[in-house]
Amino acid sequence: MKKQFAWPFLLIAVLILSSCDVFAANTADITGTEVPAGSARTGTIWQDNFGPGPRWQLATDTIGCEEFPVTLDDVAFRIEGNALVMESNVRRQGGLFANAIAYRPFEWQGDGYYMLSGAFMVPDGSEVEFINAALEFVVDGVGHYAEIAYELNPYTDRYGWTWTRTLDHVIVGALYAGTETNKWHTFELLVYVDYSDDVFQIVSITVDDSNPVEIDVEMVEVEKPWDSSTQVLIETHNMFPNCDGSIVTHGVSIWDSITISKVNP
Repeated sequence: MKKQFAWPFLLIAVLILSSCDVFAANTADITGTEVPAGSARTGTIWQDNFGPGPRWQLATDTIGCEEFPVTLDDVAFRIEGNALVMESNVRRQGGLFANAIAYRPFEWQGDGYYMLSGAFMVPDGSEVEFINAALEFVVDGVGHYAEIAYELNPYTDRYGWTWTRTLDHVIVGALYAGTETNKWHTFELLVYVDYSDDVFQIVSITVDDSNPVEIDVEMVEVEKPWDSSTQVLIETHNMFPNCDGSIVTHGVSIWDSITISKVNP
């Protein structure tokens, strides 16, 4: 199946995924089920330690507050040392709830297991609702989206937890990562893809030194304005201001060693 790079206006496609249904969705049991550790990588497609080179592209979308529309001027990413720094609401506007998105395509390697791994940190003073890393497989105009998100909204029961979403946009908790900022965490997101049988499954999530936690749910599906692509997305949402123009929040996250691999679990 022919693959092509993402259409530059990714913001339209990601809108549905990042909308306020994130906060209205039901939260499932957050204990999870452990599966055997030790997935073995069989082929790294690419690993990005964020040296020089234009490999990532920037996108965004407006979420939460229609009266405060978001543009690309409100989000940013930059390379500092060997890390990717994501910023949401860089102009520090009141009422703005923005999703900063960095995306990079990867080459399709055929049906099977794919793993996205790396490290993330939310620095002290960052006003983050949640951050997430994701794999997206677009087939015939339908995007299949698998994510691992880290929640830092203290007013939710997901505070300090990592989570993902099912086909029906139900939030499924995975592992507790804690609420301490300025601390590095590692993660692995394992998925299974079979184009011929239309199978797009989130298999497991690993955080820090935990054993993998079995998720075993179908990926979220969203219509796309382009035919096909395979890509990695890194996203950062500043803290939701409840559409109050007097409230200003600025979200920052830092990422390192982002790796996409074809694996034999």
